[in-house]
Amino acid sequence: MPVFHFDVPESDQPIAKTFADLPPGVRTTLTQGYAVLARVQKEQYRDLLNYIVDVMASGGPAPRDAEEIAAKLGMTPEQARRVTSAAGIAVAAMLGRADADVAEQFVRAVEQTGLVHEAEVPPLLAFTKFAFQERSALQRTFDRVQLGSEILPSVTGFRTAVDVRVRFDEHDKIVLSVPIAVIHLHTDTEQELVFQMTQWEVEKMINVLQTALRRLKAAGTGSDRA
Repeated sequence: MPVFHFDVPESDQPIAKTFADLPPGVRTTLTQGYAVLARVQKEQYRDLLNYIVDVMASGGPAPRDAEEIAAKLGMTPEQARRVTSAAGIAVAAMLGRADADVAEQFVRAVEQTGLVHEAEVPPLLAFTKFAFQERSALQRTFDRVQLGSEILPSVTGFRTAVDVRVRFDEHDKIVLSVPIAVIHLHTDTEQELVFQMTQWEVEKMINVLQTALRRLKAAGTGSDRA
């Protein structure tokens, strides 16, 4: 999936400037993303918005591991990544401008650029209006997530696999086997970490993380979520 960056124009400049001179690959990604967005239900908008804000605040592209948000929205991980990229531009425009008709301006610019079909315009307008109405809460969430991501790298992706290690004797017969969890962490920097854990170590980590989660909730982390 291509990685690209957009600068939201200043309030005295047309939003259409955002979509000027799009490379063909980016046009394809956005067109597919807006087609997926048109099928997202209104009751799912908040989940999508919160996910987009997390991605934006991390400073990186949509995480490769998008199974959780994909399951919430009833789509494939690849569709989730594309809708995150496309809808993220709308969210950035809603956060970056205060004019009352910014949602209409954005949708008109997208339509004029040929990135959406006529039938996709009403749902795109509904989503952008919802994002505009929620912009104050979204900005607080964005600031909070960004503050929590400062100084040290933040985890943006987390994958696991189970490997089985075996030992053979001199006759090539298996004499011992042990399952091992392989953990792959992605961060918002170029750093990636791959390591292995035994079942006992996984159980210990789960207990430690559950304790950390209880303490985070007790400290009020996340109380300002949109």
